[in-house]
Amino acid sequence: MDSVIQVKVAANEAVAAAQRAMYHQPCSLAQVQAREADIRALADLTRALDKKVCYYECIIVYCNMTVTFKDIINFRLPDV
Repeated sequence: MDSVIQVKVAANEAVAAAQRAMYHQPCSLAQVQAREADIRALADLTRALDKKVCYYECIIVYCNMTVTFKDIINFRLPDV
């Protein structure tokens, strides 16, 4: 999961760098469109990684649950 977070941070940094570069250099229309496409692709990657992190967090929470299905049906909470 740490590798997913590292990739997400790198993608966010790349998006920020691309946006800064786009505003500080004169570019042709084709270059601007290519950079915008790159930024969109990196944003999509970041969203996908966010979903993956959320998925893993849900799995961790599920694995750490101590309430069983039978307890839920019987409205009982585990002893703490």
